[in-house]
Amino acid sequence: MNGEGVINGNDNEVETIRHFHPGICHTCAKKPSPTTSLKRCAQCQLVLYCSRECQKKDWQIHKSLCQVQASMEGKNGVASAEKKANNNMSKFEARTLRRMQVRCKLDEHYSEDDERHKKWCDAFNLCIGCDVLEYRLGVDSIPFPICIDDIYKALPGTIKEHLTSMLDMVSIPDEYHFEKDFFNILMSERLTYPLSVLYALQQIKVGPSQRDISKVTELTIHVVGAESTIEMLGIIRWEYLAHILPALQKLHVVFVGPQVFSVSDLDDPVPDNHCLDDSGMTLCEDCQVKGRVIVYEMCQMLYHEYVTASYSTRPDAIVAFNCGFHEFHGDEIDTWPESLKLMIQDSEIPLIFTSYTEKEAMKDLLVLQEMGEVDLIIPRHMNPYQSLRPHRDPAKEDGADLFYVNRFITCVRATK
Repeated sequence: MNGEGVINGNDNEVETIRHFHPGICHTCAKKPSPTTSLKRCAQCQLVLYCSRECQKKDWQIHKSLCQVQASMEGKNGVASAEKKANNNMSKFEARTLRRMQVRCKLDEHYSEDDERHKKWCDAFNLCIGCDVLEYRLGVDSIPFPICIDDIYKALPGTIKEHLTSMLDMVSIPDEYHFEKDFFNILMSERLTYPLSVLYALQQIKVGPSQRDISKVTELTIHVVGAESTIEMLGIIRWEYLAHILPALQKLHVVFVGPQVFSVSDLDDPVPDNHCLDDSGMTLCEDCQVKGRVIVYEMCQMLYHEYVTASYSTRPDAIVAFNCGFHEFHGDEIDTWPESLKLMIQDSEIPLIFTSYTEKEAMKDLLVLQEMGEVDLIIPRHMNPYQSLRPHRDPAKEDGADLFYVNRFITCVRATK
């Protein structure tokens, strides 16, 4: 554990972010049971621990929140503690304060809120189960399906169908076999990114020659607004496209965004905020035997800056996940406009974008239409290849207690 509340799960290379959930141990995420009771921190009364050992282990991280909250003497605890602590708390404890307001309503509200509770309670239990499993295993221990197709098969109707058919090909540790449903959900979050792209490209023609995706041998994708902890986390998942597109020989994925290197183990700054990995070190044995080439390119900059760089490439598709084009629209801090104009300037290059909610998808499209004339190739709809993993939403946008990554998908192309 370090001061930011980040834990290396089972000594894995990729760090796992801690999640706060009311009702489970603040350190090891253990749930109460007939043989295990949880005790509340006596000083702040905010968090629970299953043992004295867990409480001691967590103290270096927890003490800032604990001491500040205790000093507030119960006066508007969450808001006051967050304001007084300012930057002294770890990122994990700051998240903890915000999460304390998001709880599954049970107790006296159950009878009057029966239907709503049933809906969110089940999803919230999935949320806890996934968070706890990822915490225990570590990010890079979530397995992927071992699936190498020699014949192209169109994607089935949903990501759940796709992953269920692959479940027998996933190597799940014996001690976690009873939690295979959670593995399936975590896999959906890893694979929603490449599979959402493939889902869209199956419905349109690709490249200057406008070929069917099943016949494409080289594919270049620009992932705009990329972040190191989201689209690039477990970067080898993008190789999954090569596994289910037998004709594909070269895949080039370019990650562009101001937070591409936001979390990095690199000791020195990256020259020109740009680097390229074409070493093939992460390729599976099958891809190596078939002579496939997979290139990952990372560019920490805005997209309009990348387009003018000497090393920029022409994409077959541009994608922006959970894009938020509308979020700061009209504000001085909005960095999208100049980039969006370039993202919809070529009628041969589709722009695929996802949004958290239908309302956001509508607003994102309106922003694009202000930037230039576009044809709606794939109208917004609920993405059948969205992540199945629920995440808590403190803002409760559109009345939802939880949200899902890549929930709505839309595709446009510049009008000819």
